Amino acid sequence: PTWPSGTYGLPKTNDSCPAGWVQGSRKQDMERDGTFQSAFSSPFNMDAVLNQAGRYIKRNFCMKTFSNGKNKAWPVGCQFKNINAESPSSISILTSPNQDFQHCSWLLSVKYGNISLTFNSMSVPDCSKGNFIEIYDGPNDQAPTIARYCGTTTVTGGSITSTGTHLFMLVKSGNNLQMGITVAYHATFKSMLVFISFSKAYQTCMCTALVCL
Repeated sequence: PTWPSGTYGLPKTNDSCPAGWVQGSRKQDMERDGTFQSAFSSPFNMDAVLNQAGRYIKRNFCMKTFSNGKNKAWPVGCQFKNINAESPSSISILTSPNQDFQHCSWLLSVKYGNISLTFNSMSVPDCSKGNFIEIYDGPNDQAPTIARYCGTTTVTGGSITSTGTHLFMLVKSGNNLQMGITVAYHATFKSMLVFISFSKAYQTCMCTALVCL
């Protein structure tokens, strides 16, 4: 795909702007009275500064200043998606490239019961190169950590079960050979089985709710 035609701007992430775009910024003063309670969520992948002492926020943007977008390729990476999968017949498939320097997360949810997750196959390179898979027992990365895999801790066939209706999985890849992983999860007392798979060239996801950052 290519960028839409026209001129516009997008919030900048911690990565560089797309080729040919220019960078700009905006500084916004906050309220001067009362207690300063603003904070960034975690993880936070946007290029922005929140200065509590100066009571301001500065956000950087990537600006597309050329009107023709047909010859500019859309960069690979993750997109925000949501899938409601009440039964196997309603499951949809998402694909995105599995590149270096990716930071993606999946929220696995069921209405009732628990979630059982099994690693059918997993290949996660050296931990020192910024590669890991981390599983949280809840809806985000603030929940207790159930497991963390990388390098020699990588196992196949292991199972994890949540204590509630959510599991949050974070996958981080650094500068290395592409990662490979196949994961299956299902509600423990419902006949729903969903597969999430990452192949060598791309990652294919089927899940109740998916968020890639």
